[in-house]
Amino acid sequence: MRRPLVVMALAWMLGVMLAGSFTVGGWSVSLLLVPLLLLIGYGQLHRQDPGLLFWTPVILCVALIAFLRAEDLGSKYNRSLTSFRNLAMYNPVTVQARVAAAPEGKGDYWRVPLANPQAVSPIETESVEGILDLWIPRSAPPPLLTGQIVEATGNLQPFLAETVHRNDGLSNWMETRNALGSLFLAGPDYLGALESNPNPIDRLLGWRDAWKGQFREWILQRFPTDRAGLILAMTIGDRSALTPSLRESLTHSGLLHLIAISGLHVTAAILVFPWFLKLFGFRRDQRAWVGIVFALVLLFMIGARPSVLRSVVMGICLLLGYALDRSRDTLNFLGGACLLDLFLIPSEIYAPGFQFSFFVVASLILWGSEYSRIDSCVASGMSRLEFIPPTSWTHLVFKGALRALLAGLWSSLVAVLAAAPISLYHFQQISWGAIWGNLIAIPLTLVVTVLGMALAFGLSLVPLVSELLAWLLGLSSGLLVEWIDWSGGWPGFFYRVSGFHLLQAVIPLSILLLIRQDQEWLSSGGLSRRTLSLGLLFVLALLPVLPRDKDLRMEFLDVGQGDSVLVEFPDGQRILIDSGPPQPAAPGNVSPLGSLLLKRGIRSLDGIFVTHPESDHYGGFYDLMTEIPVETLYCSGDVNSSREFEAFAERVKRKGIPIERVLHGDALSGIRDATVTVLSPFAEDLVYGLGNRNERSVVLLIEVEGFRALLPGDIGALQEERLLASGLLEDVDLLKVPHHGSRFSSSAPFLSTIRPEIAVIQCGENNHGHPAPETVQRLAERKIQIFCTLFDGTISTEWDGKKLLIETGD
Repeated sequence: MRRPLVVMALAWMLGVMLAGSFTVGGWSVSLLLVPLLLLIGYGQLHRQDPGLLFWTPVILCVALIAFLRAEDLGSKYNRSLTSFRNLAMYNPVTVQARVAAAPEGKGDYWRVPLANPQAVSPIETESVEGILDLWIPRSAPPPLLTGQIVEATGNLQPFLAETVHRNDGLSNWMETRNALGSLFLAGPDYLGALESNPNPIDRLLGWRDAWKGQFREWILQRFPTDRAGLILAMTIGDRSALTPSLRESLTHSGLLHLIAISGLHVTAAILVFPWFLKLFGFRRDQRAWVGIVFALVLLFMIGARPSVLRSVVMGICLLLGYALDRSRDTLNFLGGACLLDLFLIPSEIYAPGFQFSFFVVASLILWGSEYSRIDSCVASGMSRLEFIPPTSWTHLVFKGALRALLAGLWSSLVAVLAAAPISLYHFQQISWGAIWGNLIAIPLTLVVTVLGMALAFGLSLVPLVSELLAWLLGLSSGLLVEWIDWSGGWPGFFYRVSGFHLLQAVIPLSILLLIRQDQEWLSSGGLSRRTLSLGLLFVLALLPVLPRDKDLRMEFLDVGQGDSVLVEFPDGQRILIDSGPPQPAAPGNVSPLGSLLLKRGIRSLDGIFVTHPESDHYGGFYDLMTEIPVETLYCSGDVNSSREFEAFAERVKRKGIPIERVLHGDALSGIRDATVTVLSPFAEDLVYGLGNRNERSVVLLIEVEGFRALLPGDIGALQEERLLASGLLEDVDLLKVPHHGSRFSSSAPFLSTIRPEIAVIQCGENNHGHPAPETVQRLAERKIQIFCTLFDGTISTEWDGKKLLIETGD
């Protein structure tokens, strides 16, 4: 067998996928597979191929072992999750656990992963296996180190995997990857470190975390915020300092992979550093062994997160090929890396990062080395430059630059096409700008990574050397930030889709296969390969903007401290409910909200809602109305005497946008396969000015094929009580939590009546205490799955009539 490791990796994947697709026990499948093994083995005895006789049972045994391992891990996790959910009934709960990794910043909160927590309730003490996320509200990093034993008290929110279906038929452990849920700290006095006797490994991990904290502060003090965030993400995997604008530019340019500790960064580290040994006469195999040792050091220093572990395993396996003088068998060693990674963490098979890493690298190995064709194109191009003497240095420079350009474009094209199906499936988005964006971004990323890691590994302590390297790092990171911003600003190359189509996966893979074929079979028909490739690429570029039928898509946009919900109905109509606070753009630029919508392919809105006249709900509409055509503005007729609202009303009048007043009992017309009902405000609320403007918010109920979502604006407990008394509230599937998670909203009777499975809180960094711990506790007590734009970024939901798909922006 030519590539046995690749085949065994595929067999392992099959076993893991079977474990996630069936609920039968492992022993049942074993009893079925054993006779199958014997039957196949017996059949091979009558064949003349001894190699096949050996490999067939081996491959089936690999699939069986993968199935049993995945089944065992899944069973253990489901038992832990069941116990954990039972403990949540006794909130607040005290938890004792080991800190599994350094704290990670999320706005005004810090997330600390706790391993294998022991929870103490008034009834029982339960130890469970898995990861619990501890959320600590504070601006500075909490003084916690990996390996410490901590005790924390707060509201326990278990993960409710049955309400969030990310992949059909998968068990909880594959969806969550051992995540048990979240513990929201009750206050600063409810967290403490316990006395413990750490082992040598924990001491080393604590030293590493302290070192990373010092390096983080060193970078933040020396470089502007955008550059510092990029450097930290590329060197030590700390993305907490990334600015929202840079993160958005990375997404829209297709260069988001630059901030993941991926094979790109590990390759830069483990190949560039040992390369210096070549200056001292070290052989290639010796340099490869040094690279392997350095990769293990890198794994320890950065941390054994799944993405880092995956990249290091991949790098080590590829370096083994060089060390053993098997560099031509790169694909087989890549299969070995895949097999080892899935053995350690079987659920990685469903992680987008795993799929990106191995499929893109495999595609580059198979199709990225088209040097003969590139050299042919270079020779053809240089032949046209007859005025340059072939022996001159100018000719050599032009030839080298042209070859580098074509090789870079080709590799980038292969990588983008290979990543396209995965990006469309998991994130419903794609950016063709990455094809040329990678040309400059990849070399600059290698420079930033190498310089940053050199400083991180001790050179920052050498005065003169650190100053020189810091200057070079600032220059290269600044150029990279400018390039990312420029690449992400091009219109028309970034698309979001309303759902995944199989054709979206078939077309890019077909292009990859097509451009690998010889041209004879096409030229005979009078159609060149180039023409057909460009035609298919054009179709693929248009495909994402085609609507998907029978799906309701709701996006809770991350607009800071405010509300904005984009709703796309099954018939293609789109409405925007609120717009968040004012975010004026620089002269000549599109507003942030307008940019969000345009980059989603939205060129017009059938309607916009102003739930109530507060600036954190209508402020973004002021600029948006000049950027995207709006057919109708819906509002209750409530007003605000502020200058900002008067300017907003004047602009609506000037733009000639029709205004339709909606009150209790109204329903939107003209939307097929969906119902949008207005539950509040009541007419008397406006006539007599009952309550404040928040209480008079427009409350919407959206229903599509059995799915119900309640969007109550900023109402408080007073209006909630009135709605309860009127009998208008029933069970819903999704709740947009009122008033950004204020403690004065989401009352216990309100939540107990509507019984949502999903709650979405829209808020940003604020001084109001949103989301309030009391509100989070009331939600958690009812086992409601909570999402928050402050922590999760934009939250996208899609209902296809059978299941709800939820994706978060981070």
